[in-house]
Amino acid sequence: MPKTTFTTSKAQVLKVYSTSDAGHNFIAYVVDRGGVEIVVSDPLGKSSYKVGDTIEYLDQKIEVDAGTRSLSFTLLK
Repeated sequence: MPKTTFTTSKAQVLKVYSTSDAGHNFIAYVVDRGGVEIVVSDPLGKSSYKVGDTIEYLDQKIEVDAGTRSLSFTLLK
């Protein structure tokens, strides 16, 4: 069973990436996380934040085993 820890964070949107195809939407936001730009995904593709807006996201660490550790950033609102 993977071990997961998470926190919630807020950050200002620096860039917005979006596209749609036959009614299917993709939206992601670039934010600063401690001096590093990260991409926060909106899995439902329903948000409409703009550059300068503040978003809240889930900052998740997933450890499957010693060699498989990942980070995931998901929009909350």
